Amino acid sequence: MCYDANLVQVYGLDVGLVGQELKFTIDAHKAGVGDVGVTILREGRQISCEIEEEKIGPRKLPTGKFRISFTPNGAGKYKIHIAFNNMEVKGSPFILDIADANSVSVYGDNLRMAAVDRLSTFMVHAAGAESKDLSVVITGGIE
Repeated sequence: MCYDANLVQVYGLDVGLVGQELKFTIDAHKAGVGDVGVTILREGRQISCEIEEEKIGPRKLPTGKFRISFTPNGAGKYKIHIAFNNMEVKGSPFILDIADANSVSVYGDNLRMAAVDRLSTFMVHAAGAESKDLSVVITGGIE
């Protein structure tokens, strides 16, 4: 049978937090007939995951799409190896940085109230995180 592991697409691997289930999708419907394999590693240790094939219709026909779920057990880099018929797919291994939300703290005098048109500052401490991994949302009250 013909297949092409390079036609497998992976999406939904964005961000994750320690202890919260993370889900992503593998779309192999254009790749041909084959088996999908997923291995997730953190610090060289394998993390268990569930692979569920999406099926449609009353006869439960396979769609070639797979839903993968796992729960990160610690902060750090996770290597996600994805194979189709034992061949690594394009982009594999995928590297995912998992953060521990409990290691983030915010402090400063201007957290609760700030003056209009005046510079306000506060500090964000996120142990083990890089600045590119942080985002801050500031909301204001409406009069």
